[in-house]
Amino acid sequence: MQNAPQFESFHAELHTGSTLLKGSFMPRGDLLIYLNDQNRDNYPINDVTLYPLLPDYKVRPIHQETIVTLKDNLIYLALTNNEDAAKIQIMQSKRPVIFYTQLFAIRGQFHVHEEKRDDDMVDTDKPFAVITDASVFPLRPVAHEPQRHVPLLALNVHHILAYHAHHSKTE
Repeated sequence: MQNAPQFESFHAELHTGSTLLKGSFMPRGDLLIYLNDQNRDNYPINDVTLYPLLPDYKVRPIHQETIVTLKDNLIYLALTNNEDAAKIQIMQSKRPVIFYTQLFAIRGQFHVHEEKRDDDMVDTDKPFAVITDASVFPLRPVAHEPQRHVPLLALNVHHILAYHAHHSKTE
């Protein structure tokens, strides 16, 4: 009898639009391949607490052994510690970008092919793109703020409202 494969578990925060899930995320294999798998429609999160994001929600945080979120509703998955992020293989070319979603602005290093133009960086063929050294800023009041700085964030490109290259104004 063969042993079942051992999968890596990551400390993560997942933003679904109206909730923030904090727990343990265990992809079955490579994180980005798992997130972008066309045959996968949902993601389980273990030892998880669900926090309502919108201030008018009348529910308190809920802790569960497992909560499942649907891929279409997942706005981003953030790895919250450097050790976990260091285990992920990512494209080396990157550039500073700011992305805007319904609730958050996300600034960081967007990992994209170097030949991509600033006005055509996002590829919608794969739902999740990688941002490292990411900072997450609420655009509206939220009941529970996500971790402000995260080493790696996988952003669902279908939830991007707008983006632009981030050029610092140092002179």
